[in-house]
Amino acid sequence: MTRVDRIVRCGGATVLAGVVMMSTATACSNDPAPEPPEKVSSLVTRVVKASPDRESTTYATPSRGTAQAVAASVSELLGTGNTELDSYDLEPVAVEQSGEDGAEQPPISALVERGNPTAGNGLYVVRDNRDVTSPLVVQIPHPVADKYSERMGTQLFSESNARLFMMAGAHRKAGDDSADVAHRSDTTFAAVNDAVVQKGMTVVQIHGFSSDNHDEFGDVVLSSTVDEPSPAVRQLENDLEDNGFDTCTYDGEKCKALAATTNVQAIAARERGADFIHIEVNQNIRKDKSDRRELMRVITESLRSSGIG
Repeated sequence: MTRVDRIVRCGGATVLAGVVMMSTATACSNDPAPEPPEKVSSLVTRVVKASPDRESTTYATPSRGTAQAVAASVSELLGTGNTELDSYDLEPVAVEQSGEDGAEQPPISALVERGNPTAGNGLYVVRDNRDVTSPLVVQIPHPVADKYSERMGTQLFSESNARLFMMAGAHRKAGDDSADVAHRSDTTFAAVNDAVVQKGMTVVQIHGFSSDNHDEFGDVVLSSTVDEPSPAVRQLENDLEDNGFDTCTYDGEKCKALAATTNVQAIAARERGADFIHIEVNQNIRKDKSDRRELMRVITESLRSSGIG
């Protein structure tokens, strides 16, 4: 557990256990103290429970205005550390620090959609590291549908220095498959991706597959979504194999069925000069807590060695 060293509620910031929480300029007034930050993992669980499920009849394709409003708010949060959006709460978020030096970490904030069920526009968690920027964006397009992918993404975000965590806000089957954000450009998730992904960034998108359908692909499938794997993908391949994970890397031919060549976030990333890494994980790895945590440890360290995250 994180030890609480001190609490300060002055000068427009609240410091709790090395995590800076956003506050107002009147933090030293008689206003009530802000709620303590919620851990990324518990926030993700809470949002998933409130999201439209696969049988949902409430999910509808968002209007362009709604999608653009959320995208603008995420961009503003990344750029300024603050934003306001009527349909979202802005909440402080904590991570359990695992760094060896115990250094104070940048503040983390989340845009959390209101409602139960929500409208399904997604969860966006931002690390305010404007002074020490990271090129990494972590994306979970199919929470619950690709079981445990949201937990793997949470671990990658928490253990790296990723700038942004994006999670879709509905089961991919909701609204007669209209919530499948990886294959539709008319979603809020796609609008946020288009607004924030820029040249020099690396998007890592985590998915899941079943060995019942693709038993020939081993434990993990890696893809840059184009025929030539990027250096970071080749490094991931080597590191995963060195740690005992049976890995298939798309090279224009191998494991093409899971290469995400039509993924809309991948297409947008390439158009903007960003790298895109698509990771598919076998259900047998995903459902074993120890295996999936080890997998994400290796991925996190490999990305770091490639200068990502």
